[in-house]
Amino acid sequence: MNVALRHEGRTAWAMTEHRKSMVARDRENLVIGGNEIAWRDGSLHIRIDERTAPWRTALRGHVRLTPLAERGPLVSLDAASGHVWRATAPFAHVEVKLDAPAVTFRGAGYLDGNQGDTPLEEAFSSWTWSRASSERHAAIAYDVVTRDGTVHRKGITLDRDGVSSPCSAHALVDLPATRFGLLRTMRCQRAAGTRLLEDVEDGPFYARAVVETQLGGRRVLGMHETVSLDRLRSRWVQALVPFRMRVEGA
Repeated sequence: MNVALRHEGRTAWAMTEHRKSMVARDRENLVIGGNEIAWRDGSLHIRIDERTAPWRTALRGHVRLTPLAERGPLVSLDAASGHVWRATAPFAHVEVKLDAPAVTFRGAGYLDGNQGDTPLEEAFSSWTWSRASSERHAAIAYDVVTRDGTVHRKGITLDRDGVSSPCSAHALVDLPATRFGLLRTMRCQRAAGTRLLEDVEDGPFYARAVVETQLGGRRVLGMHETVSLDRLRSRWVQALVPFRMRVEGA
């Protein structure tokens, strides 16, 4: 269970691995240790009961995500459709109420998910993903590099009415490299004015950032991430994993 919280300059991070006996799931519920994710009354309810890594401080509370538009189409990320991706809630309203730390906020949200037949690091070398949105439209670009070196560029544009179409984001912009030397690019409608505003996560193999770009001729904010699965497989990164990940009940 991965929870990342940034609030007023503070960061709380939890990523806990549990034994199989501590995990249960059915069509509408997923339980991971003391955490629970469930669809109820049209909303996704997430109960968080975690300890941060590496300091083991409490991270507890509730998140409610309510979709505001129909889910997007299923998108194949590789030639064999062994891995697929879908924007489950292209637009959503999110309410966050945490008891530890005491943080409450609400705002715009988004939910997507990947599904595959093999571990990600066996199928892909890297990927870059971004989502930029206005009040009624969202453009999502998902570019992956498979293990054989093939680049698959995927992208869709969605609106509040549930209409989707191929993404018209063709300009490729170089963003500043991360502090760990990960190269970053972003595919967008217009290169002019596209820039990185703030790093949210900056790790050895994964980085997430807030960006500014254009969508439909308007300046909008977006999220960007880049992942290097080659880095994840390296010995030096694997040696760092225990500092960011707890194992419960081992």
